[in-house]
Amino acid sequence: MPSDSLDLLWPTPLLKISDPIAIASNDKLRNLILRSSRREPGVHKTNLGGWQSDIDFFERDDPACALLRTRAYHAVFRYLQETAPRGAVGHYEVSIGSAWANLNNRSHENSPHMHPGAQLSGVYYVDDGGDREGGLRLVDPRAQASMIPVPPRWSRGAGEHVRLLAQPG
Repeated sequence: MPSDSLDLLWPTPLLKISDPIAIASNDKLRNLILRSSRREPGVHKTNLGGWQSDIDFFERDDPACALLRTRAYHAVFRYLQETAPRGAVGHYEVSIGSAWANLNNRSHENSPHMHPGAQLSGVYYVDDGGDREGGLRLVDPRAQASMIPVPPRWSRGAGEHVRLLAQPG
């Protein structure tokens, strides 16, 4: 007779790191983003106000941008190492398909959205704009999760929105 078990079928791992190497180039990144926002019209996808670059931000010929791209790859490999089964050995083929910059003030935000075709998504804060409370809001993507008539303390956050502080780096 099989033993009882509890499996978490669709957990969402969340890796939070502070990268001192990337932080060292935040002033240069901030200047690049500010310059770009003055010179380029930007795109309108998920941004409600503010400015959003096109999805080729990591392809820019700028040392600070190249450093952030390298640090993003380091974060991806760290994530893969943390989530791989113990003792797993293998070679990963990783590519970052798109990256963009957002420039928002206190009255701007980005609407909840998904990244179709992406196995991972990441956010890097160059600056918190003096409003760390705004931060990043993560929404349980399972539509039915918010319909569970059980208090969240009993359902491990199902249907909840989680807010992460905006912290440079």
